[in-house]
This record gives sequence, structure tokens and C-alpha cells, in this order.
Amino acid sequence: MFLDEVLNAWFPKGMSHGTSATTPALSTASRTVVALFHEELADVRFPDVDAPRVSAAYATVSEAHERVDAARRVLEAALAEEAVALEALERLSQRALGYLRIFAEDRPELAARVEEGLGRPKRIEPEVSRRGRPKKAGIAQLDIVPSDVHDVGADEPIAAE
Repeated sequence: MFLDEVLNAWFPKGMSHGTSATTPALSTASRTVVALFHEELADVRFPDVDAPRVSAAYATVSEAHERVDAARRVLEAALAEEAVALEALERLSQRALGYLRIFAEDRPELAARVEEGLGRPKRIEPEVSRRGRPKKAGIAQLDIVPSDVHDVGADEPIAAE
């Protein structure tokens, strides 16, 4: 690319110029201005805009980005270190909970907390009254006749359905 070649030529080797993956992404306008003031407009001066000022502004952006890049590498290393430490703590915790489970067998309050730590919350007893349609009666329950039914009629037996 033309702009990359111009930026490579303008800045010393090793100095960031916005063309690699680790450098700031310049807008097309900024890249164009940097390239134009490096080559064709190197001797052109406008109020507050000329090649040295454009070069200095770009160098400031580049240096700031290099600091951000260094901080990002430090952050990534710290995140990797944290992940290793968290994994070690998780393994240790699982082992400790195994020991605690045995230790807490005769201590109900401690056992409940250990079970919560294992991801096994206390058992919740089912509610006594349930909503919805009652279960169908079994065959043995069909033969049962309520006592108040015999008072209704004569001595006729009530047939089971």
C-alpha cells in the first residue's frame, strides 16, 4: 500500500507508524494527511499545520499507543496468572470440601454449609397441598365407600364403578 510505504519511510525503523496489528488504527483522513505532508506537501505550511507538526502529532499518538500496548501485555499476563491461581484454588477447595464432608458428618450445621459449597443445597420438603388435578385413584381405593353414603338410601348396596 502506498500509505504504508510512506509511513515506513517517514518514521525510523522500530518506531510505530500505525500499520501493524499492535499500532493504532488511523482513520483514512489521518493516514492521508501524514502521507501527503511527508511527501508532496513537505514544504507546504498552513496556519498551525505543516509537516513537522503532523509528524509530531503522529509520533505522540504512536508513543501513547505503545504504552497502551505494553499495558495490555502486562494485563494479559496478569489475567493468565490469575486464571492459573483461580484454578489452583478451585482444586484445593474441592479437595478441602471432600475432607470437610467427612468431618461434618456429626455436625448438621457444618454439614449443611459443606453441602451448599458442593453445590448441593439443603433438601426442601415438598409442600403438603398441591395445585392441579388430583391423582387418579388406584383400584384399591375404588372399593372404599364413604360411611355417610350408607345413610342416604335404603339397604341397596352401592356398586363400585
